[in-house]
Amino acid sequence: MMTGGIFGQEQLVEANGHQFLVYARLKAGAPTIVFLPGGAHLARIAYGHPGARETDFLDSHLRESNVGLLAISYPGSHPVFTKADPLMTLTEWAEGVAAVCSEFAGDGPVLLAGWSMAGKIVFRLSRALKERGIRLTGFVAMAARPPWPGLSPRRLEGEPVRPDGFWDSSAYDPMLAKGLEEANRLAGHVVINPEERKEFYCTSGPLMLRAEVDRLGIDGPYQSLEAALQDSDGFAFQHAPLCATISPTLCSDPEQALAGPATWNAIALTGLMRNHLAGLEFSRLSSSSWDWLRNLAQTWPVEMNCSVEGGHFFFVGEDGAKATARALIQFNDRLSSVIVELNRLRLQG
Repeated sequence: MMTGGIFGQEQLVEANGHQFLVYARLKAGAPTIVFLPGGAHLARIAYGHPGARETDFLDSHLRESNVGLLAISYPGSHPVFTKADPLMTLTEWAEGVAAVCSEFAGDGPVLLAGWSMAGKIVFRLSRALKERGIRLTGFVAMAARPPWPGLSPRRLEGEPVRPDGFWDSSAYDPMLAKGLEEANRLAGHVVINPEERKEFYCTSGPLMLRAEVDRLGIDGPYQSLEAALQDSDGFAFQHAPLCATISPTLCSDPEQALAGPATWNAIALTGLMRNHLAGLEFSRLSSSSWDWLRNLAQTWPVEMNCSVEGGHFFFVGEDGAKATARALIQFNDRLSSVIVELNRLRLQG
């Protein structure tokens, strides 16, 4: 049975009328990674639970490299929350996360690291951060799903809700439990046992954070593709951040291992055109600047993508956590350099 209570550097934070579980380990002048969890999980998956080995989690290795972590859990059924919020939309999630970022990270810059379902928030959150004047370095998709309906697992009859109004994710629980068992095997020891998983990490979240056709109103569940697209702002490439990917390697997560990078490359390069280079007069660029841009686009799939051994939980366990932290730091440096160069180009054009 799950028990409530916060621990360590956690705190419950009210933002934009919603409650979030926030873990803030920040340092002035250091880069900040903002971690957002996937479906049915708290952001604790990035920093661990009482009694766990610190080195099995992402936060330990970011701390060693002098990089801050702001991990934000959406409100769900876990008893750590004191305010139920089953009707939360993706837009409200994004605005709440942006408010938390503003409170803890100021005007940034921040690098977003979205795992699994958290990829759905990318356009809405990029827009919300910009509206608050928060500088965004980019978005790193960690086995993340893009912000379009039809790309998440979904039961044919529609996704059900629990009596408390939250998404009933129980049909996927065996798959998720198996993924964590796989991470334990790769680590060579038990990082999170089944009881700890249930007590500290599992939660049923708001249905509409999945950005699928399954919606929830005050009168109950309904389905609407139009509402899902409007909520995710799914084709607003004018708000698309620069994107990189960290993908799993194992066949237990085939879609992310094989197709995930290509999808996020397309988002990144379309966003490059519609957002970061919007209004630029390319004819006014020097030949060397144009060549730099072409090389940037051609090499993006190599420079801004990597893989870490494992399945959907590849960042759990010391080796995976260390490799993931290293990749996030490298992407932060690469994307920061790209932004500097793009700003220079805008002065030309």
